[in-house]
Amino acid sequence: MSMFANSTFLDAFGSKQATPDQIATLANSNTLANAQAVLGELFATNGVPAVVQVAPDPFTVTVALVLNRANDPTSLLESSWGVRQAALADQAAVFAKYGADPATYNATLGAVEGIVGASAFQPPASAGFISSAADRTIWLTVNAAQFDALFETQLLTVKTGSGSNTYETVAWGGNLSLPNGIAANVDGLWFDMNVSPTNPAVFNTTGVTLQPGPLGIGNGVATTVNATPASVAANYGFPLPADVPTAAIALVEGNVPVQAELFAAFNQYRESVGLTPVSLRSISRSQPVLCPTARSCSIPRWGAPLSPPTSRFSSTS
Repeated sequence: MSMFANSTFLDAFGSKQATPDQIATLANSNTLANAQAVLGELFATNGVPAVVQVAPDPFTVTVALVLNRANDPTSLLESSWGVRQAALADQAAVFAKYGADPATYNATLGAVEGIVGASAFQPPASAGFISSAADRTIWLTVNAAQFDALFETQLLTVKTGSGSNTYETVAWGGNLSLPNGIAANVDGLWFDMNVSPTNPAVFNTTGVTLQPGPLGIGNGVATTVNATPASVAANYGFPLPADVPTAAIALVEGNVPVQAELFAAFNQYRESVGLTPVSLRSISRSQPVLCPTARSCSIPRWGAPLSPPTSRFSSTS
């Protein structure tokens, strides 16, 4: 068996919830007593530690084995935007190249099936989880006995609270292991669970008194800056220079109860950046939404009732 480093329950679900010491302690041993000491405290309710015990077989967990890639994508990821776009255009080729090797995938699938049985693959498949070499994943749902057989670690339950406030989740102690032939092909594990400790660690006990006033410079700015499209393009390094003509741009506004206010605000913006006001006319659903000569226009979202008629603002100046 090969142990997976950083594969404890808290590595998966204890980020910013458990202290480094708690994570390290859980990793030191997969015994029930060790898990009780660590998880009992993290899932305590009103000072009462949670009860950690070996899970009975009716409890299950869904997990994915994520296989190694057939090819390293680093050079593609570090290439220019244009090169990446060209390479990613053929999605089938991308998944074939950067997914798992099909022969390795099938061999790993067969080895896992030999341990947990073919029935473990059916629940996630029925739920829509995709297992394939292209996706690099083998999804399976296992009970306590199957979990122990595959990962050489007992599946546990953590139960806290009482009555209608009872909370229970599955967990495990220590790091997980896999048979050598499977571990060599597996890059990581993904558990389909949503877990939050009921008594998370407090990392900072020092309170901070906020001073009266705006919370940030954006909330407290004294003057308003009218950012024109040209200035936004300059600030963000848009690829086209200002003298390159582009097609008309539509401004689509939904849920505008007072069209006149939107129209007035639109003209105020144009005047503030030195443009002439635009004219207003209404269009109906049956009219084409084309603005071949307009600097800007507002069009309706199809499927929404036009009552009152949606306005289109246009100017050819």
